[in-house]
Amino acid sequence: MNIWNTLTQQWHALQFGRQKQQAFLEDLTSLINDGVPASHAIETIRQVSDGVMQQVAAHIESHIAEGKLLADGMSAWFLRPIVEVVRSGEMSGTLTASLEAAARSCLQKSSALRVFLTSILYPILVFSLAVVMVVFIKNYVLYRFVEIKPLRLWPEPGQTLYYLGNFIGNWWWLLLALLGLSIFAIIQSLNNITGK
Repeated sequence: MNIWNTLTQQWHALQFGRQKQQAFLEDLTSLINDGVPASHAIETIRQVSDGVMQQVAAHIESHIAEGKLLADGMSAWFLRPIVEVVRSGEMSGTLTASLEAAARSCLQKSSALRVFLTSILYPILVFSLAVVMVVFIKNYVLYRFVEIKPLRLWPEPGQTLYYLGNFIGNWWWLLLALLGLSIFAIIQSLNNITGK
């Protein structure tokens, strides 16, 4: 049953993406700016929200009811740097400024991720289309030319295209494995540079 709870928690955490995190932080900041204490602000968010936002607010509210800090309740839902920013704001009495900084951080991270994904998506799309075209040309055009003229008599670019199409047709799984390995290496290097 404990594994089921962990899997359920992970599923809900995936649903609580950066945009929802940012909206949650902005709502909480607005309420605290209006003079509402943090515990009542979380309760208000729980009452007016639904879905995963309501679950997040209820989770944080239960931690506050146990006498823990707001940041302690947020630790299951937000990235550690954001939690630590909120924790430092609670300790220093600058919770509103810390929440605003955390919301800005969510916005900047989602913008950076969007730019990265769009910049890497184009080369992957072009490469994939090129691979498909090479295989198509080899199987439907060059294959018929081999019957007319032997491959050894072809010009060098034609032979190269034929062999490349043959290689891709036979070793496509290796290309997919290399692509997956490349994506994994990029993610690992980004995690090492910027953290999760």
